[in-house]
Amino acid sequence: MELWDLFDRSGNIVSTNHGRGDTIPEGTYHKIVNIIVQHVDGDYLLMKRSDDKESRAGEYELTAGGSTIKGEDFSEGAWRELYEETGIKADALYELTPVIIREEIRYLQKSFFCLTNIDKNSIQLQAGETQGFQWLSEDEVLAISNTDSLVRLTNEVIERMKEIKLKHFKLT
Repeated sequence: MELWDLFDRSGNIVSTNHGRGDTIPEGTYHKIVNIIVQHVDGDYLLMKRSDDKESRAGEYELTAGGSTIKGEDFSEGAWRELYEETGIKADALYELTPVIIREEIRYLQKSFFCLTNIDKNSIQLQAGETQGFQWLSEDEVLAISNTDSLVRLTNEVIERMKEIKLKHFKLT
């Protein structure tokens, strides 16, 4: 069974050994991570959720990601989830958002950005988690960004990614 740490609103651990699927008690939160992956050619990676998932089965989302496990911080969880769900071994991950508290599902959520130059056909799917992928242009992603993707491609997120690319990659 996958074990999680639970946190208060400030990110302090209040409980360990919480089993995945068990009810998260009122006033506590679990950490989740989302990673937006962009290829150096400008396309974005969309991952198709497995038909076996409890929520949003078979839907595409703009992010790889998921739950942190016991002992992981946001960054460690992001590196692990990116590799597990896509096979991508990133050179770097960059924070896109501060921690967002999602009261309705008791999550502390943080989003990251990965710029990659991998062979676009080399994505490796994680059984039970992902069952497909596609690469879409920014215009194509913006056209569908009003869907229930875990992270939407908002103007703020686009601007933050541009800042990261300018600072670290000299790209726009």
